[in-house]
Amino acid sequence: MAKSITAKTDVPVEMVAADLGNIEDVGGIIPAADKRFGRVDILVNAAGLTDRGNVLNTTPELFDRMFAVNTRAPFFLMQDAAKLMIRDGIEGRIVNIGSMSGLAGQPVLAPYAGSKGALATLPAELAQLLTSFPMRVAKTGGRVRRQQSGFSARASSSRARLREPARFPPVRAIASARAACWRVHWL
Repeated sequence: MAKSITAKTDVPVEMVAADLGNIEDVGGIIPAADKRFGRVDILVNAAGLTDRGNVLNTTPELFDRMFAVNTRAPFFLMQDAAKLMIRDGIEGRIVNIGSMSGLAGQPVLAPYAGSKGALATLPAELAQLLTSFPMRVAKTGGRVRRQQSGFSARASSSRARLREPARFPPVRAIASARAACWRVHWL
């Protein structure tokens, strides 16, 4: 696949096979990119599990795997990417793909919702940590509004900024047309 993309686009692509549930595999992803390209400009945490389970039937194994893939792997990928971006003084970008389930939950996706809820807090923490570095951290997702009929989740257009907006490209420069239904929240 990587060779095919490179052939069609003339953009170098490297495939790194990894099980995101295995922390040793996770620890090899960013170093592989650094070795191949000499730097890391952007990290998009887009992988995730959505296996079904609720509070009554989720096994410890499902819970642990869900959090390993959906929360632990992105955490350590952000850590490794941020360290390289700092090392190289790169105006890098880190984007986490979130879910409305992480904000509102769903009865058949309890471990998924919990893992995405945990993931939703990480970009804000990282953005605060990185205020003295030329990096941007973002998350996708939405906000939850209380209505008479219960909770409803919808995409939010609000953006919190920790730095002056003129230094960074607009969201449309990073989000694809296919992802237009999502908003990227730059922190």
